[in-house]
Amino acid sequence: MPTVIALSQKKVPTYFCRRNGLLQLSVGNNKGHWHLWTKQATAQCNDEFCLQMARETVSAKLHNCALLMRKSLKEHSDQVKTVYELRDRALVSNSVDEIRGLEGTGARLYFDSFIVSMPDWMCFIGRKKHPSPDPLNALLSYGYTLLHNHVSTALQVVGLNPQIGFMHAQYGRHHALASDMQEEFRFIVDSLVISLIHRREVRPEHFNSNFTDGSTPCLIKYELLKKITKHFEKRIMLPYSFTSLESAVCRSTIMRQVNFYKKAILKGNEYKSLRIRK
Repeated sequence: MPTVIALSQKKVPTYFCRRNGLLQLSVGNNKGHWHLWTKQATAQCNDEFCLQMARETVSAKLHNCALLMRKSLKEHSDQVKTVYELRDRALVSNSVDEIRGLEGTGARLYFDSFIVSMPDWMCFIGRKKHPSPDPLNALLSYGYTLLHNHVSTALQVVGLNPQIGFMHAQYGRHHALASDMQEEFRFIVDSLVISLIHRREVRPEHFNSNFTDGSTPCLIKYELLKKITKHFEKRIMLPYSFTSLESAVCRSTIMRQVNFYKKAILKGNEYKSLRIRK
């Protein structure tokens, strides 16, 4: 505590996060960000700005999905080609609603490619959530929650309001901007889950046994939750190669992208989402 007080007196902000990346407390960060939040709200009402962000977000997500389909899931070239075509269409679309439709089509093709590469005991037939009906959906949902928390914390560190988004709908206290930004980083979770399953580090006994009859949601047991959290922390410290970067650690890359997003809002700079290098 004396260290925290000393940092606060020197106006050095300190952030306390849980293991899952959720921001619990900040000390010494009492500076208001009303000017930035006003800019966010103004940008949210700018249809052209929202369209540009949607184009970048969805095209990058589909690019990364197609690459994982080809490299990790050994998917047939026809489906990969279709996802690449959807990516290209998203980049030139003039409607946010159309871009959402392209994203949905691409996501269905992407998750369909998981079906043939997953063990039969997972009972996976497609992406479903709230609640998760099978182990793979449960693993993906938990991983996406970890990612969402880390992105949300990064947004708050730079002063952005995580509730003011540009593509995902706002409701209650949902961090819509974190949902927007996490799209380009979903490959971190997807590649981790695929790796754990292929290495057989995920087994049927890690889940409640009665999910197969549909009477209850599929729940991950505490032992596996701890393992996933640990592996996620290791994964975001690994370097990845991107089309715009030779090599960069994922955690620092998240902060880099958050700062670029901030500049796009404040100064009108063009924002470029991250795409994995082939």
